[in-house]
Amino acid sequence: MWYNETGTQLLTNKQVEELRTKLFEKYKEDSGLEEKLRFSSYAEAYRPMVNAINSFGKTQIKSGSRIEISETFLRKIIHYKDTVAGYQLRKLNLCYLYATGQSFHEYYRQQTVESKPSVTLFEKEYQIWNETGKQYYIPRSTFTQLAWHAFSSNLQPDEYVFVLQSAVYYGDETMIALVSRCKEYSGTFQMLFNSLAGRGIRVGWRAECLFSQLDKNSTENFFRSLPEQFQKEDAWNACITRILSNRTMDYLFELSNGVDLKLRAYANEVLVQINNAIRWQNTHLRLS
Repeated sequence: MWYNETGTQLLTNKQVEELRTKLFEKYKEDSGLEEKLRFSSYAEAYRPMVNAINSFGKTQIKSGSRIEISETFLRKIIHYKDTVAGYQLRKLNLCYLYATGQSFHEYYRQQTVESKPSVTLFEKEYQIWNETGKQYYIPRSTFTQLAWHAFSSNLQPDEYVFVLQSAVYYGDETMIALVSRCKEYSGTFQMLFNSLAGRGIRVGWRAECLFSQLDKNSTENFFRSLPEQFQKEDAWNACITRILSNRTMDYLFELSNGVDLKLRAYANEVLVQINNAIRWQNTHLRLS
C-alpha cells in the first residue's frame, strides 16, 4: 500500500511549513493542549508527538507493514524545516496520514483538483511548450501540481506528452503512469525518441525504458520509419536493439555492476527511478 512506498521525497518550503502547522494542530487536538507548542534542537523534545504519530500508525497499518518515525525524523520537519535532504516517503506518508488523513500524494492531488489556478497555470505552461517548439520543460517547483492536474483531468494526448516530457527529464516517479495515458499517440514515440539523444545519458536511458511501455509493433514501425542513418550508426543501432528486445533494464543492471564508477552511479540512479515509477503507477491505479 501507499504508506509503505520506498524512495525519498523533497519538500518545498511551503510544504514543510504546511505539514508542520497541520502536525501541531492535530497533536494539540488529540492531546488537549492549549498552550503554544515549543520545540528545540533536542531530539527528546519530540518524543511525545512521535509516540502519538506511531501509536496512530499502529491502529491504521497492519502489523506486517508497520512504519514508525523517530524523533530526529520529526525534528527535520518541525525544527530544521529541511528542504535539502529527502524525506523517506513511507515515513512522510505516515506523518501526512496522521495530520491530514491522506498520504503525501493523495493530499496534493486533492489540493490540485480543488485549485482553479492550476488550470490556468497548466494552459500557460502548455502554450509556452508549443511556442518553443516543444523544447520547454515545466519548472520543477510546479511540476507536481501540474502532474496532478493531468491525472485529475481528461486531457488531449499531446497535453499528456507535454507533462511526460518533463517527467522523463526529471526522472519523476509519475513517468510510467503518464506514458500509459498517451501510449498510442504518435507524438509520444517522437518525444521519447527525441529524449534519447542530446538531453543527457540518464534522460536517454529513462526514455529507453519507457519505450517498453508502448506497443511493440507500433515501436518497431516507428523505428523502421527513421532515416537510414539511425539504422546504420553503431550507437543508434545498439540503442534501438535494446529497446526492441526489451533489454534496457538488463543493460542498466550490467552497467550498475561495471568498473566505470560514473556509469555505475548513473545506472543505479535510473534503475531506482524506474522502480519508483512502477510502484507509483501501481499506487495511483489503486487510488484512482
